[in-house]
Amino acid sequence: MKFRKNCNYFPFLIILTILQLGIIKTIAQNTLQFTSKVYVFTGNGNWSKVSNWQGSIKPPGLVPKGDSILIQTAPGDTCLLDVVQYLDVDAVLKVVDGSFLIIKNGIVQFVPADSSFTDTRDGKIYPIKKYGTQTWMTINLNYNQAGSIVYDNDPANAPIYGRLYDWDNSKTACPSGWHLPTMSECTTLNNLIGSGTAMRDTLFWLNSNLQANNSSAFSARPGGFSENANVGFEGKGEFGVWWTSTQGHSELGVYHWAWAFWLGRTGSGTFWEDGKEWRESVRCVKN
Repeated sequence: MKFRKNCNYFPFLIILTILQLGIIKTIAQNTLQFTSKVYVFTGNGNWSKVSNWQGSIKPPGLVPKGDSILIQTAPGDTCLLDVVQYLDVDAVLKVVDGSFLIIKNGIVQFVPADSSFTDTRDGKIYPIKKYGTQTWMTINLNYNQAGSIVYDNDPANAPIYGRLYDWDNSKTACPSGWHLPTMSECTTLNNLIGSGTAMRDTLFWLNSNLQANNSSAFSARPGGFSENANVGFEGKGEFGVWWTSTQGHSELGVYHWAWAFWLGRTGSGTFWEDGKEWRESVRCVKN
C-alpha cells in the first residue's frame, strides 16, 4: 500500500487505520497545529530504525492524544512501516507533499489510549473492550511464547492474526492479570454480541463485506489453524479458531481434546472439540 501527497495548496492530513474498531479517517485541513510532541521521520527505510527519526526520537508504541507523527522524507526516499504502530484516536499521522509511506509487514491502528493494554513482556499493545462484566482483548494474542508459531511461518501474518498456540501453551500464554477464557465465558460473549456479522472484522475475511460490520468492535479475524507445528496450515481468510480452557471428552481417562470457538465467513460462531496439539489463536480475558 502506497500513499503520496499531491495537493499544491494545502497538505492533506491522512489518518490511516488498517485494523481495529472500524475507524478509517482522511482529514484535509488548511493548517496543522501541533500542540504537543511531534515525531518526524526524515530518513530512508524502516520505521523501526531509530536513526531514521529526527533527533533519533522514535514515537512510542501508543502515541497519545495531541501528539503527532510527521513523515517527511527526502525526494526519492521512502518510509517503510514495518511494525504495529498505535495512535490515540485524537493523535495525528501526516504524510507531507512528496513523501512516501509504504506498509511493509506493519499496520497503523487508532485506539483510545484508555482502552488498551500493554504487555510488559514484549511491549506489544492490545486494544481492549468490556462486554457485560467481561473485558476482552480485541485482537489476537501475539506473544512469542516457546512452541507458538505464525501462520505459514510468515512473520508478516503475526501483526494481523497473532500467533498460533497448542492447547497446553495457550493456557499460560496470556499476560499476568489475564487468562484464556473458558467455554462458558466464550458462550456469554457470543450471546452478548449476538451474531457473527457483528463480531467479524471488516477486513481480512474473504468476501467480508457480505457478512461483517464489526459493530461489536470485537474484530474477529480469520487466522486459521495448523494441525501440527509448522505444517498443515488451513483456513486463513476463511475462519478463525480460538482456544478455550475447557477440556473435551476423555478416551480411557486421557483427555486428548479441548473445546475451541470457531467462526467462519458466514453465520454465527460455534464450538468444536479439537486435538490439543493443534495450533490455534488466543484471545485473553481480564481476570
